[in-house]
Amino acid sequence: MGKSIFIRRLFCGVAICKTAARRFFICLPRIAASAAAVAVAVAAAVACKFGFLKKPFFKFVLIAACFFSVLLAARFFPKAPILNGYSFSTAIFDANGKLLRISAAKDGQYRLFVPLSSMPKSLKYGTLLYEDRFFYFHPGFNPAALVKGFWISVIKKQRAVGASTISMQTARIIYGINSSSIRGKIKQIFAALWLEARYSKDDILEAYLNIVPYGYNIEGAGAASLIYFSVKPKDLSILESFSLCVIPQNPNFRRLSDARIRERTERMRKLIFKKWVKKYPQDLDKENYFNMPLLVRKPGKLPFYAPHFTDRILNSSTALSSKQEGIINTTLNLSLQKVIEAKIKSYIDRKSSLGINNASAILVNYKTMEVAAYIGSADFFDDAIEGQVNGLSAYRSPGSAMKPFIYALALDKGIIHPLTLLKDTPKHYGIFAPENADKDFLGPVFAKRALTQSRNIPAIDLLIKVTPESFIELLKKAEIANLKTTDYYGSSLIIGGFEISAEKIARLYAMLANGGIMQNLKFTKGLPNVRERVLSPEAAFLTLDMLKDNVRPAGADSIDLEIYWKTGTSYAYRDAWTAGVFGDYVLVVWAGKFNNEGNQTFTARQAAAPLFFEIIKAVLLEDQSLIGSKLEAGNLNLREVPVCAVCGDLPNAFCAKTLKTYFIPLKSPINVCNVCRPVYIDKKTGLRSPYYDPQKTKTVIYEFWSSEILSVFEAAGIAQRTPPKFLPDVEINEVSSYGTPPQIILPARNISYVVRARDYEIEQTAFKADSDSDAKAIFWFLDDKYIGQSKPGEVLLAKTQSGVFSVKAVDDLGRSAESKLKVEIIGR
Repeated sequence: MGKSIFIRRLFCGVAICKTAARRFFICLPRIAASAAAVAVAVAAAVACKFGFLKKPFFKFVLIAACFFSVLLAARFFPKAPILNGYSFSTAIFDANGKLLRISAAKDGQYRLFVPLSSMPKSLKYGTLLYEDRFFYFHPGFNPAALVKGFWISVIKKQRAVGASTISMQTARIIYGINSSSIRGKIKQIFAALWLEARYSKDDILEAYLNIVPYGYNIEGAGAASLIYFSVKPKDLSILESFSLCVIPQNPNFRRLSDARIRERTERMRKLIFKKWVKKYPQDLDKENYFNMPLLVRKPGKLPFYAPHFTDRILNSSTALSSKQEGIINTTLNLSLQKVIEAKIKSYIDRKSSLGINNASAILVNYKTMEVAAYIGSADFFDDAIEGQVNGLSAYRSPGSAMKPFIYALALDKGIIHPLTLLKDTPKHYGIFAPENADKDFLGPVFAKRALTQSRNIPAIDLLIKVTPESFIELLKKAEIANLKTTDYYGSSLIIGGFEISAEKIARLYAMLANGGIMQNLKFTKGLPNVRERVLSPEAAFLTLDMLKDNVRPAGADSIDLEIYWKTGTSYAYRDAWTAGVFGDYVLVVWAGKFNNEGNQTFTARQAAAPLFFEIIKAVLLEDQSLIGSKLEAGNLNLREVPVCAVCGDLPNAFCAKTLKTYFIPLKSPINVCNVCRPVYIDKKTGLRSPYYDPQKTKTVIYEFWSSEILSVFEAAGIAQRTPPKFLPDVEINEVSSYGTPPQIILPARNISYVVRARDYEIEQTAFKADSDSDAKAIFWFLDDKYIGQSKPGEVLLAKTQSGVFSVKAVDDLGRSAESKLKVEIIGR
C-alpha cells in the first residue's frame, strides 16, 4: 500500500517539475529581456555616479544601449496582432468555388485577410524582388537605399525616390504616418524599427500583403486577386502574381483594369520575371505566359449572385464562424441558382396579368441537407415588390402544406394506414364548424385521397386523435419560432393557423425523405449536423408514398420521375405554397405578395404548383441522372396486405373487391370490414329476416353507411341501397344486436353549455345522432325522460334545465348510445 502511494507521489512530482520547466523556458526570453533592461538601468546609475555621462561617447553608448534594450524587451512581451483594429471583407463562394459576392470592410475598402502560408511563392518573393530585395536582412530600414534616395531626391532634386522598405511602408500604413517630409521619414524609420522589434519578418510581410493598396478601394493581395482575376490568392498564376506586384508602388496609376496604362505594367512585370529566373531558373519555361493577354475584371463588375442567400450568410453568426481566411465556402450551386432564377422571372412575366408578381424558392439536397438554390424574391432590386425582403426566412401561414405531418403522426401512432376510411362530412367542434376549400364534402374518403385532395374535416379529426400537443412538439423540433400553446390555435392548427418559413418547411419535408430523421439545413461547408429521429422510417415513407398520387397540373405528367408533393393556400388567398420531394431534392415554392394583400388567383394549384413543376423540369435538364428516380421501401418494416375496396378495413367474407396497401406490423389499425354485411331477405315478402333460412330467405350484400355519410351521398345525388324493413312479426330484441348503435354528435362531449339568464326562456339545446343506414328514427331521453325524436343525422331542439344530465339516443331497432350534458345558467 505504502509503495503504491510513493509511486503515485513520484509521478505527480515529475509532472509538476515538467510543467514548471516548460513554463520557465517559455518565459526565458522575457526574463532575459528584463534582465538586459535591468542591466542597462544599473549601468546608467553607475555612469551617473562616476560622471561618465559627461563624456559624449559614453552618453551615446548609453542611449544606444537603452534604445536597443527597449527594443529587445518589446520583442518578447505580450502584444496585439499586428493588424489589430483592421476590419476585413468576407468572400462568399458557391459549392464549386465560384465567387458569389465579396463584402466591403467596415471602412468601405475591399480587404480580404489571407495568411502568408496561403499566398503563392510567386506573389511573396516577386513582391520582395520588386520592392525590397534585402527585406530579410535589414533591421527595418535600408541605409544604402536611404542615402541613395536622399542624394537623388534632395541633393540633385531629380525624381522622387522613396527608399522605403516593406517594413517602413507597413509602419506608414498602420500608424498613418505622412512620410513626404524629412521629419515624417524619420518618424517612419523609428516606427519600422518598432515593428521589427515587436514582430517577426513574416508577420510584417503578411501584414503588408494584406493592407497595401492595389488601386481603387482595393487593399491586400487577397481582395485584389479575387476582384481582378476571380481566383483565390493560392491559385494565382505567375503572370497574375507579378501583375499584382507592380501596383503598390503607384496604385492610382497602375490599375490593371485601365487599358491605357496596361503596357507600362507589362514592362514592369517582365522586369520582375528577368530577376525571378536568375533566382529560380526552373521557371524559365513560363516566359511565354508574359506574351499572353491578361484577363482583368473591372471592380465595378463584381459578382453579386444569390443576394438573399449571401445576405443570410453575412448575417449568420453560425456561417461566419465557419469562415477561414476571410472566405466562406457555401453549399449553393450557382448553376442551379441561375436556372431557377430564370424560371421564376419567366413565370412572373407570364403570370403578371393575373396579379402574380412575386415568388420564392428553396432547393435542398436532402441527402446532404445542403441548400443548393435560394431565391428570396423574384427580383432583389425591384422596390415595387419589396424585392429585398427575404421570402424564404419570413414567417407566413402555410395553409394546408403542413397536413402531411398530421398524417405522418397518425401513421406512426397506428391510427390510420394509407387506405383507412375517413369521414369528410359536416361536423361541429364545439361552436366551430369547419368547411373544405370547395365548400363541399366527399363523404367516406380514403386517407390517401383525403391528404392529396387536402380535405379539412379528416385532417382536423386526425389532429384531435394524434393530439395537438404531439403536432406542436414536432414543429418545435424543427425549431419553428413563436409557437403558442395548443389552446391558442385549436383546430385551425392544421389548416394554416400558425406561421412558418419556407426554410422550415423544407427542413420538415427533408425529414420525411430522410426516413423521419430531423436535421439542420446546411448553408456552408464543413459544419456538423445534428440528427434527431422524430418519426419512424415506415411512417415517413408511407406519408411520401401517399403524396406521390397527388394529381399533377396540366403539362407536368410528362416528368419521368416520382414527385411527392403537397400544396397549401393561406387564409384570404395571401400565400400559395407547393412543397415536395423529387430525386435527391426537396423543393419549396411560394407565390404571393410581401404586403399580405390577398388575391383569389393565389390558390396553390394555380399560382405555385405550375412554377414548382417548371423548376423540377429545369433541374432535370441540369442533372439528368435524377430521371426515373423514386423512393423504395427497401428493408423497412412494411407489409403489403389486401383491404376491402369499399371501406379500407381487412376484408370479411362478403367484400366483393379488395385493394393492396401497406401496413406497419404491430402498429397499423387492424379492423375487419363492417360496411359490407349480409342481409337475409324473405323470398315471399321481400322484407328483412333476422335469420338465414335457405328455404325461405336469400342473402343480399348491402353497404351499411352511417346516416351522416348517407346524407352526403344524397346531397351529391348518389343513390345508395338501404336494407328493407324487418318482417312485421320480428321482435325488437331480436334485431337490436345487429348493426352499429347510434353515435351522438350533439351535444358534444366534454363541452359545458353556458346560457345567459335573460335567454333562458328561449334557449334550446341541439341533439343530433348518426346511425346505421337501416335505422329510420332516433328517440332521445334526458335522464330517462323522453324529450323527442329526430331522423338520423337531423337536429332535435329541446329546452333543458341547468345541471348535469345523462343523454340517451335509441334508434328504432333498439340500439342505443349514451353521453353526458352539462348546462350552466349565468347572470342570475
